[in-house]
Formats: sequence, C-alpha cells, structure tokens
Amino acid sequence: MLRLEGLSCGYGAPLFRDLSLAVDRGEILCLMGPNGCGKSTLLNTVLGLQRPLAGRVLLEGRDVKVCSRREIARVLALVPQRHQPMFPYTVRQVVLMGRTAHLSLFSGPTEADEAMCDAALEQVGLLHLAETPYHQLSGGELQLVLLARAVGQQTPLLLLDEPTAHLDLRNELLFLETVSRLVRERHIGVLMATHDPDHAFYLEEEGLPVTAALIANGGLFAAGPPAETLTPPTLAQVYGVEAAVLEGRVPGQPTLRRIAPRHIL
Repeated sequence: MLRLEGLSCGYGAPLFRDLSLAVDRGEILCLMGPNGCGKSTLLNTVLGLQRPLAGRVLLEGRDVKVCSRREIARVLALVPQRHQPMFPYTVRQVVLMGRTAHLSLFSGPTEADEAMCDAALEQVGLLHLAETPYHQLSGGELQLVLLARAVGQQTPLLLLDEPTAHLDLRNELLFLETVSRLVRERHIGVLMATHDPDHAFYLEEEGLPVTAALIANGGLFAAGPPAETLTPPTLAQVYGVEAAVLEGRVPGQPTLRRIAPRHIL
C-alpha cells in the first residue's frame, strides 16, 4: 500500500536520512519522535506536497511524484493538526469536500455522497451539528469534523498528523475508537504522527497490528510492536526523559501499558 524507501526529507539540509517504512491495509504505523524531528515533513512528502531529498514514496506501487492530486486523494485522506476555514461553510459542507476526488469536473455531490457524509458525521457523534457553521465549533469538534471528512473520502489509507492535540479525554477516546473501528471493519491502513506513545499502546491493546516507529538523531531510531519498542531505555535515548512503563491487568482483557514520565535527563 505505502512504501517509504531510503527516504531523506528536509528543507535544504535533511531532517532525517535513509528512512524505510511500510504500512498496508489493516495495519497502523505510529510515527513518533521529539519536536522538529520531521514527522510533519514526512507526511507532507507522502502527500506529494514536498519532494524528498533522496529516496522515494511508493503509493500502491507508484512513485507519488508521478501521481496527480486526484489520484493521491483517492488513496490518501489527511486529518491535519489544524485547519483554518476561509469561508463560513457548514459542517456538512466541509465533510462533503472529502468527496471531491470522486466527482467529475462539472458534477456536484449526489444524494449518495450526502448520505456517506452524514454516516461519517454520525460515526464521530456530530450529526446533530451538520448545519452548524464550521468556524463556530470548538477545537476538539473541528478535529472530529476533519476525521469525518476523511472517513467520507473513503480511501484505503488514512494519514493523521497529531490529530488529538485539541481533544478532551472523551473525544480523544472517541477519535481512537473510530480509528480502531475503521481499521477493523473497513481494513484501512493508518499512518499516524503522534506525540503520545500511549496511543500506540491503546491501539495495540485493541488487537490491531501496530508498529511504533521512532525518528531521532536524523534517522529511524527504532521500529516494532509498541510493547517491545516503547521501553524506558528507548524513551530515554529518544526523548531525554526517565520514564516508567506501567502495566495493569483486567480479567479477560490484554495487558494495559501506559507511559509515566518521571524526570528530564
């Protein structure tokens, strides 16, 4: 589905070099690392918005450099960190924009498109806000609308750029539950840049195939299952913090793991 081969990205000087990763349908790749390591730059490169300094991005076997914007949008849907609306669109209109890649040049959305968008809004619990002006929503509600737009786009791959940064505890869980359900029921692939290692643990506990990939020191520092990769020694080397990985057990449930930072090293 998505292959990164020997990728070097940056602005003049590379932020990281020779990075190779992959994510297929039904899999989740959690991309982590300190601020400025290049996570968002990597996503922009995957989207074809920025040329790699070296290496290539393969999307369904094709170099993203030769794909049109429409072709990319039929495979990749993005939930960005933030989105500033320029016009007073309603929530439903914003979600309908996710259908653009599936429309011909002079056609508008059909009843089927509108039904898909309403179903996407219902999945994130915001159907009751469908006619609300988008710019009147809270930061957390905006992120859920962007997730609904990506769901309505109906692509096999979802890109999430630190998507829960503005969400409260309930909506963060709702977001992660929705992503889990999409992977399980629609067999989509997910590439998620996140600052929270607990997201990788949560998705792993949901029984999903998750890879935690850490970028540090100008390259791929470690990659593998979260339980094996997100260890205190690795967190110390990547983030410069002393942290404990707490484990808990609930009858009939998988082992729960969460990060507890203690000291800056």
